Amino acid sequence: MTASDICTKQSTNTLYRLILFTTTLLVFISCTKYTDQEIASQDPNELSIPSDFNWTTTTNLEAKLDFDFALTALELELDLLDENGNRIMLLTKEIGVNSISFNQRVLLQSNNATLHIPQLDEYYDIPYGKSNHQISFPGELRNDSGNINNDFFATRKSGKDDDDDGDDGADDDDDDKERGKKVGNLNFPSSGFAYRAFEDLWPARGDYDFNDLVIKYNYTATADKKNNLVEVTFRISLPAIGAGHHNGIGLQLLNLENNQYEAVTGDIFTSENTDITIDNAHPHIAIISENVFKTIPSYYTNVGDGADATPHSFEVTIYFDKKDKIKIQNLVFDLFLFRTNLRGLEIHLPGLPPTSAADNNLFGTVDDLSISNGYYRSVDNSPWGIELTDDQNWKHPLSRVKIWDAYPEFTSWIGSGGNQFTDWNKNPVNSLVYPY
Repeated sequence: MTASDICTKQSTNTLYRLILFTTTLLVFISCTKYTDQEIASQDPNELSIPSDFNWTTTTNLEAKLDFDFALTALELELDLLDENGNRIMLLTKEIGVNSISFNQRVLLQSNNATLHIPQLDEYYDIPYGKSNHQISFPGELRNDSGNINNDFFATRKSGKDDDDDGDDGADDDDDDKERGKKVGNLNFPSSGFAYRAFEDLWPARGDYDFNDLVIKYNYTATADKKNNLVEVTFRISLPAIGAGHHNGIGLQLLNLENNQYEAVTGDIFTSENTDITIDNAHPHIAIISENVFKTIPSYYTNVGDGADATPHSFEVTIYFDKKDKIKIQNLVFDLFLFRTNLRGLEIHLPGLPPTSAADNNLFGTVDDLSISNGYYRSVDNSPWGIELTDDQNWKHPLSRVKIWDAYPEFTSWIGSGGNQFTDWNKNPVNSLVYPY
């Protein structure tokens, strides 16, 4: 090792020590906080948090659909609906395909989801969790001898028309040859909005008011007839920006299979994107905001001790290169926080992996135990980000009010393993949350 190498290594180590010292110090001074109100606190260790606790109010809907011989010969629409009839996802089963699977995050509701196949006018219950289903040609569509009614097939077009854009949508019907006909879609959540609420002092704990950045959003992704992603539109609002740091918002795409998340990589975006910045060194990462304080038209925090304003709202549409053939069945769009002046510091929901731009040297430092406990979890399995869904405006805690004080059922929700008190976010102590 040369003298130059030694100096470089020493400089790097000094930088990391400085980052960790500064982060720990900012636990106490990062934001202007209440000083005239004493809030009863509870030690996070008393929550007895399961090691695999799902820090969201969503659940997974994973299913494998097997089609019998008769249905394999047909093209079918697969319309997945929540208990209120709102669309979760619309897929196409192509001619010759005898099996299709999906795995999606969905609203946790009382009743099963429903699969509707319009061509058959049939409905199937799809329970939460993991399930397998055999889909057979309905008996009522068979002839008197029990065989498949040929008249049914005669009304279903199985030939191929001209298809210049290669999306399997006939040109006569194709409303967008350049990008491919958009026939499938994916909605999250299927109604209302999702909220991602972050503590931004990672790898230090923070104060657990989860208002350093609150992102309210939903999205609609569209796909072609092969279920390949074409574009996604996010509707975003920023209800709270209580951080002392300047932070940005990034997006990565993940595939969810066998309870494992794998990043979608490559040059996945098209050159026509104007609503995002593409990270040239990591072209599968989209930057929605480099600095949220510069994204909003005027400064506000909305945490009770600073400037108040109507939350800034905006839309972002992102276009994808169809040559990458990103399937929507198992696709998760991961919005994450990153430090504007320290790009390698990212904060994701617990269990979700960092991007390739993250600084791996920060994992396992201060209060983070990602190396052995799963990404973005502390020694007691506490998170730096949570996600919940709500048809109304979620009222985030005021500055320095711990979330379990603002929402007394939060602790009970955790203690039940997430199986009870799933509507904890609808029952706040009104004096401790931001008044919408």
